[in-house]
Amino acid sequence: MKVYTYSATGKRSNNEDFFGYDPAGIFIVCDGVGGASKGEVASRFVVDALISEAETILRGRLNEDLIQKNIAAIHQDLNKRLQSYPEETGMGTTLSMLMIKNQAAYIAQIGDSRVYYVNPSSREYWRTTDHSLVQELVNSGIITESKARTHPKKNVVTRAIQANDKGETVKADIIKLNKLNAGDLFFLCTDGVIESFDDAELMAVLCKPGLSAQGKLEIVRMTCENGSSDNNTAILAEVEPNDAFNNGADHQMAMRKVISHTSSAETPEVVHDVSGNPYEIITPGSRLSAISDNQSGINIPEGKKSRKKRFNSLKWLILIVIIISALVVLFMIISGRTAEKQAQSLSAHNTAHVRFHGIRGLDRPD
Repeated sequence: MKVYTYSATGKRSNNEDFFGYDPAGIFIVCDGVGGASKGEVASRFVVDALISEAETILRGRLNEDLIQKNIAAIHQDLNKRLQSYPEETGMGTTLSMLMIKNQAAYIAQIGDSRVYYVNPSSREYWRTTDHSLVQELVNSGIITESKARTHPKKNVVTRAIQANDKGETVKADIIKLNKLNAGDLFFLCTDGVIESFDDAELMAVLCKPGLSAQGKLEIVRMTCENGSSDNNTAILAEVEPNDAFNNGADHQMAMRKVISHTSSAETPEVVHDVSGNPYEIITPGSRLSAISDNQSGINIPEGKKSRKKRFNSLKWLILIVIIISALVVLFMIISGRTAEKQAQSLSAHNTAHVRFHGIRGLDRPD
């Protein structure tokens, strides 16, 4: 595998992202959550632990159970750390991990960091599903994917490796891939990258013909440098001919097709799902259902995400509009009452004048 990486602090004061990889076949990106609770400690802890266990993990029979057990063990180690550092209660991290060994590839996913699998030649791709509040709202049909990008609660994740004193651990979504082609790409990233790209924009870069994998990652980095306020980290791994395999599995996983717009911008869009490559989806258990805005999630602080700024600005704008509207209504009411009084005064004057002439008329001799 050809591997290219980068990590940037963005417009924040510290970097809570952490990544690592072992050329033997393990690639990891983590995004710390918890803000003041040392999210950067959790992300580094998990990456270091998994990389140190990479040889053991890859030496064994790689399967879902082995991966889940290793993640659970590391989660327990993070929980035990609280006994020595109780001030770190609440710290946690997302996890996006790729493992390749013996003609099989596994992806493990926790949180809202992502793994993309891309076939540039066919312009098809697949990606992990976020464990976030807005994704659950999308799944329920309450909002669209485009609305999710600007939703005021898009900073809430619903699953993370989070330190706790109850000894609780979390399960990952595990996906098994049974076929890899030379030239295919794996793109692992934190949500700071997604802040600058939607899927179509990202695929425009990753599927761009004639551009090396290193050049593609550099475009991503430069775009995030200008467009992301969050930490942003990515790993881009390119499948080489000796890494490719096809074990003939019968299971299939839908790939998304990217087709270019006819506009001058030529920005690709996802138009439909297609099948045709053999992949197996392994589901670890029940997902959260019907999450509402007041249900629990891990709320990443505003220092971690700048996402609430636009929402707060909108609230002030709405308040100003309401105040102006109220003043206009008040002015109209006062003006109406003044006009009414003037009309009444004029009416009284005219009535008195008519009565005066009427009296004089009665006095007129025949």
